[in-house]
Parts: sequence; C-alpha cells; structure tokens
Amino acid sequence: MNSFLVSVNAVFPFLFYLFFGYCLRALRIADEDILNRVNKIIFVAFFPFTMFNNVRNMEMDIQACTSLVFISLLTLTVLLVGINLVVPLFVKENAKRGVIIQALYRSNILLYALPLAECLFGKEGLSIASIVVALCVPVYNVVAIVVLEYYRGSRPTLFVLIKKVIQNPLLQGTILGLIFSLFDISLPNSLDPCVKSISSITTPLALMVLGGTTKISSIQKNKKYIIPTLVFKMIIFPAIALCAGLLFGLRNVELFSFFLLFATPVAVASYSMACNMGGEGALAGELVSISTIVSIFTLFLWIWIMTYTQLIYPI
Repeated sequence: MNSFLVSVNAVFPFLFYLFFGYCLRALRIADEDILNRVNKIIFVAFFPFTMFNNVRNMEMDIQACTSLVFISLLTLTVLLVGINLVVPLFVKENAKRGVIIQALYRSNILLYALPLAECLFGKEGLSIASIVVALCVPVYNVVAIVVLEYYRGSRPTLFVLIKKVIQNPLLQGTILGLIFSLFDISLPNSLDPCVKSISSITTPLALMVLGGTTKISSIQKNKKYIIPTLVFKMIIFPAIALCAGLLFGLRNVELFSFFLLFATPVAVASYSMACNMGGEGALAGELVSISTIVSIFTLFLWIWIMTYTQLIYPI
C-alpha cells in the first residue's frame, strides 16, 4: 500500500493541473490562442529557471557512483541509437518522428525521480538520483534539439547546430545550474526566493496549458502512434532497463535510480520544445498527458515488483 501511495502522491498533482487547464478552456476562460502564447513564454522564460534551480540544488558526488554514471550514459546511448534507427522505419511524417523519438527516451526524471527516490530511500536516494538527473538532463536537451532540428527539415552545419544548442533556453538553465552546483556558488538572499518562486510555478503552468490544448478527437486520430509508443516507454523499456541494471550489478538505491531513468512518464518540457521547434505539438502533448495518467499504474506495479522480489529495500 505504501508503494501505491508513493506513486499516487507523485502523479496526482500532475493530473490535477491537466484537468484544471482543460476546465479553463472548456469554460472559455482561456482560448487556444492565449494558451499557445503562454506556452511560448513558458518555454523561453520559465523553463530555464526550473532547470537552473533544480540542477544547482543537487548534491553530487559523481566519483562515488562512477559505475552508475557509466552504466546510465551507456544504456541511454544505446537506446538513443536504437530508436533513431527504428522509428523512421515505421513513422513516415517528420513532425511525428521527432516527437515520438523524444517521447521514447526523454523521461520526467526531474519531477519524478528525485521525490520518489527520496521518499523510498531518504537523503541517500535523493543524492544518488541527483547524480543521474544532473548528467542525463543535458543529454536529453541536446539530443532533443538535434532530433527536432533534423526532422523539421533543416540540415544545419555543425557550427549552426552548436549555436542552436547553446541558444536553447532549457540547456542554458541546466549549464548555469551545473556551474553554480560544481563551484558551490550561492545566490544573494534577496534573489534566491525569487528564483525558487518562478521555478515552482513553471511545471503547474506548463501542465495547465497542456490540459487546455489537449483534444480528445486528436487523441483518437493519433492512437496508432500513442499506444505503441507508450507500451515501449512505460513497460518494455523499463523491463529491459531493470534486467540491464541487474546484469551490471546494480542493487537497491542505485538500481532504482537507474531504473527511473527509463520508467517515468514523458517529460513535460518535451511538449513545449516540440511546439516551438517544428514538431507536432498535439501528439507531444498527448504523449505527456496520457503517460502521466498511465504512470500511476505502471510506477505502482514496478515499485511493488522490485519491493516484493527484494531488489530494493526502501527505508
């Protein structure tokens, strides 16, 4: 029951924000044009604060988890190569290809992995999960930029691509956060609460916009893409990751932190990124919202399995 409550408590706020956004549009408080403009503002101005604030506050001792770091980056690389080779064989529209590839590898680890790891394992879990998040979030963002740029039809040179990567607001926030964390830089007392406040409203606002722009008719149209993508995302890839982690010798908190890299729902930022970089925003939003709902059941199931089989030992 504890595992179930952990999963529900982690996911329920996301569902509430989605529903609240849906009500805003249903009651004609906000129309699609307003929501789309707000989404643009969130991507450019709000998400950088979230990335910066989350990354700068992470407690990292990378040397203490060298094997976990190596295994995480190696497995993520293998996944990225595999889906970039396979997805174009089955999905013919470029706007959908980039969105589906992003959904398959990009998990909401910032907002799920950290609280789940802390809830089950305390400060040790939070510290180890933070290492995985700090290393993988920059990889997520760089790969997303490359993939979405490629499938929007542009073939930028290496210099132009590097420029676009550097100009991405999410990556800018992540890099700045890493600098503050690695060099133990603190913000002035007067500024710190402001950054935290902006960071704290970003995800709720993004989810409300997502809820307001999601259309049931569009879900029906895209279900041939949504169903297989989420079966792989929420069931097959986590199962493979769990087996791989065991084969690599990971156990308990390290195994759980590694597992969450592949088992959490699609990152909220992938929706904003797709909308602003030529991807099919409707499909990206549906993958985020539906994976969030499905994760109530899948995360509960996976946590129960790992606890029952004593692969993890929550405190």
